[in-house]
Amino acid sequence: MVLSIVWLILLVLGCVALAILPYPDVNHYFQYSGSQIGARIFASVMFFILVCLCISKFMMTVIVYRYWKILKFRTTLESLV
Repeated sequence: MVLSIVWLILLVLGCVALAILPYPDVNHYFQYSGSQIGARIFASVMFFILVCLCISKFMMTVIVYRYWKILKFRTTLESLV
């Protein structure tokens, strides 16, 4: 889970780079102009989606960790009885 959160953070940084730092020159191989408004809109939308995914994955990790702590406490308590 932690690795997937790190991967999503790297994707978010990539989308930020696409949205904020595109070069105005044209890449003739991929026919992509960094200054195109469509590319910036796409990167901005993907940034928003990836941030939502990061938040949800982080919350799921916290929930699983807390549940694991509860189960660990229960098994420790049962072994004492």
